[in-house]
Amino acid sequence: MPEPESKRKKHTPKQLRVVFDTSALFTGSASNLVKTDLAALIHRSVYPDLKILWYLPNVVRHERQYQMQTKALELIPSIHKMERLLGHELNITEELVKGQVESAVLRNLEELGLEELKLDHAKVDLNRLMLDSAYRRLPFQPGEKEKGFRDALVLETFAQLVEESPKSIQVCRLVLVSSDGLMKQTADIRFADIPNVRVLATIEELTGLINTLISDVDEAFVALLRPKASNLFFSSSDAKGALLYKANVMARIEKQYAKELSEKPEGADARTNTTWTVNHPNFIKKEGQRMFWLTKIEIESTATRSIEPAPIYASGIMQGATLPTDYTYSSTPLKDASERWEGWFEPATPTKFARYSSPYSTYPLRTEVTHKGIDTYEVVWSIEVTMAKNLRKPKVEEVRHAGLVWQPV
Repeated sequence: MPEPESKRKKHTPKQLRVVFDTSALFTGSASNLVKTDLAALIHRSVYPDLKILWYLPNVVRHERQYQMQTKALELIPSIHKMERLLGHELNITEELVKGQVESAVLRNLEELGLEELKLDHAKVDLNRLMLDSAYRRLPFQPGEKEKGFRDALVLETFAQLVEESPKSIQVCRLVLVSSDGLMKQTADIRFADIPNVRVLATIEELTGLINTLISDVDEAFVALLRPKASNLFFSSSDAKGALLYKANVMARIEKQYAKELSEKPEGADARTNTTWTVNHPNFIKKEGQRMFWLTKIEIESTATRSIEPAPIYASGIMQGATLPTDYTYSSTPLKDASERWEGWFEPATPTKFARYSSPYSTYPLRTEVTHKGIDTYEVVWSIEVTMAKNLRKPKVEEVRHAGLVWQPV
């Protein structure tokens, strides 16, 4: 006879409590509170056996709001130019901008389900915090100027959440996500003896942890295989044997995403792609004996624009000048100052003067960097795992464009 409904134990999913530092959120945008990839992760992370709670420390929320305000206020001079052009006042003031940014922050918090985590100041050891600051102990940076107060507040806020949360790793796990080196180092030391606390540097690492928790795979097993998988995909000691080269991944990106690789930000007329960075893989899922991984490839890009120099007057003979290449300088006369100057060099004997035959000449075109960018691509690949935990038969499943982010210089 089945047990009465009232006596049945309710299934309680495991909890994952995630706290973000500012370094994990920053986008350089005046309109988005968090990075696009983080927002996507939050929206899709709904699972029956894992409940994820997302937190922003109060100081992080306000620091991010300040960053967004700063970016938005930089646009006001352009708005004033538009007003002069239109002959109409748009009445966009500094106070209005700040108010709208705050509204956007509150709206983003609600849409993403991010809970603002407030610090209980009464529980903070202010004397210890003061001495840590004075003696530049972690997370305060060494040097003449004291830096690290906001980081210290984030750690205190996270510590209070750890103290209030269940201690069993089977019930609750807590994660602090921060790419700040000193912050991560401090947190690693402070929470080293608490089994259910993890400190992660990137959103990719957080994604890997979530995928591990929702799969029927042990964390230790994934941790054991991750370095092997990393070397299999790309190894500096055996580059030609790595999947990155055997599967022609870079050439595939260049062919499949030629348009994306040439996209330029507004105001730029040229783009150069330089360094390709291959990140460590993160676990996605396990199907039978095959494990699926995601490796992120980031391409550093530089956007430039050409600057047309203004014409300068140059005529007659400049005495005492020796042309460094022993060439005599000649040019065609210009009809007006707006016309591009053209000139050429002719072999000549060394002379002690430079002769100009044009009323106008210009310096050569020069370029200036307008933006620095990161163009990101994701490679989904799989590997077969043997009973001896060896990896074989690697295969690229998919290559996709994850996004391009430009930052003005």
